[in-house]
Amino acid sequence: NPYMYFMTNITVTVEKDTYWVGVELASRNSTTAIGRVLQKSGTVVVDRPSGDANNFQVGGFGPVGATGVYELTGGTLCVSNGIACLTKGTANGIFRQTGGVADFASRWETKAKQPGSRVELLGGTFVLHAATSEAGAKDDWIMGGAKLVFDGAPYIFYKWVKDGVLSPASFEVTGKGGDATIEVKDENKFLISSRFIGKGNLVKTGKGDLYLRGSVEIPKLTVREGRVLFLSEPPKTLEVVTEDGIAERGTH
Repeated sequence: NPYMYFMTNITVTVEKDTYWVGVELASRNSTTAIGRVLQKSGTVVVDRPSGDANNFQVGGFGPVGATGVYELTGGTLCVSNGIACLTKGTANGIFRQTGGVADFASRWETKAKQPGSRVELLGGTFVLHAATSEAGAKDDWIMGGAKLVFDGAPYIFYKWVKDGVLSPASFEVTGKGGDATIEVKDENKFLISSRFIGKGNLVKTGKGDLYLRGSVEIPKLTVREGRVLFLSEPPKTLEVVTEDGIAERGTH
């Protein structure tokens, strides 16, 4: 039962198919340690058959200041069973993606307690099937030319969840690498409650509904499919373009 955990200033490079039952990268021995996995290719499967809640956490229960980093540049990362998050403890977790596919068939929780944890989607595709958030989470999301997909959970364990909630401290759209894309599949509903900021543009695809609770302080939003529902009045500076989709005020 291989478990990738507790690294102290070590980078593990993955270039072939790999199986782990769990991931926890922030060292418990040092406040300055950075444990890092760099996945360049291959398929990495993280699957604990027991469904343990600590299935995948980039940071962990290390001391404040310790950092775990998972960087995906190519290949596929598939995390199933249990809960995935940046960190459940006091250490920081950073998930950075510039290519490949990250498929979280487990439930993703937004719950970082210390500032410094973040998701950086700079390329590739990041797929969520179930998402929940704790109040007061301090992690940030940063998107460049990547795609964030919410596909609903096709698993009895999550009771066919079709709703997801993402509540990071902030959601920045940088514009680097092209437009950021959020796809909500089929009849799913995906709520992002944080404020959108940045110089980049956002594209909504998929037939599902995207709910935006915070202010959308970006230049342009294009709705190609489905609906975008603003739960607060969008700023007048936001250009909204609807192609085969709908953008309107709504409730959740």
